[in-house]
Amino acid sequence: MSSNFNDTIPAAPAGNTNVNWQTDGSGNDSAYVPTPFLTESDVTIVSLVPGDVLVWNGTSWVNAAPASSASIPDVSTFTWANQGTSTASQNAANGPILLSIEDAGSVQWRMMFTATPAPPYKYIAQIRSYNQKIADSQTGGMYFYDGTKIIGWESVEQSSAGYSVRILQANDLTGSGAVLTSLGGPAQNQIINNNFVSPAWYQLRNDGTNIFFDYGYDGVNFVNFTSQVLGAFITPTSVAFGGLSVTSGTLPFVFVDLLAWNVANNATL
Repeated sequence: MSSNFNDTIPAAPAGNTNVNWQTDGSGNDSAYVPTPFLTESDVTIVSLVPGDVLVWNGTSWVNAAPASSASIPDVSTFTWANQGTSTASQNAANGPILLSIEDAGSVQWRMMFTATPAPPYKYIAQIRSYNQKIADSQTGGMYFYDGTKIIGWESVEQSSAGYSVRILQANDLTGSGAVLTSLGGPAQNQIINNNFVSPAWYQLRNDGTNIFFDYGYDGVNFVNFTSQVLGAFITPTSVAFGGLSVTSGTLPFVFVDLLAWNVANNATL
């Protein structure tokens, strides 16, 4: 909610000798805020809770939740995209969310998404994916999403994986994707182990000009792997986690565990 003041300037609060009132220069004394910290229309505050921190992003004061918090939102705050028969469960408040993605026999990304704030922002997630039998194509990951297209990190667990972790983009959730870049591969599959992928830390950032894809091992220190100009392929409105299972036979599920989820109103590495 932006500030918009249209009252006369009151006296400074009793006992407060460190308040400087400011006018808008019009002679109407229509804007009054403590200076130099705030100016008219500088304040953008949404759903503050104890422990939140306000930071100046160059345009306005925004809520920058501490990135050290690994509390996972309630599963009800996420929305399914292309759910099919997939299910989601969360057995403890603010605990891990498990997606069970059933084999589709065709390309079908199944995921849960949540709306992003206005840039700049970054999302950090720890994700683990696994399946009951290695087959053709099973993946799990974290993606930018605009309601149609996706681009993001995903790990691969399959019989002859060409990649261990890759950045993939797809024009829709039911079409084929184009692999952009990969990290590791069959000869460097320290991340992929049979049909079980060790928990991986992903970071997606949007600074309003570019989107960034970062990889890490501890949830704190990340390395930028690649970036893309915002709008070149996608202007994301959401961030999602999920995956797909495409097999040539009738095979069961891919499981995608969301183990940590952090959001901050900045796009610093």
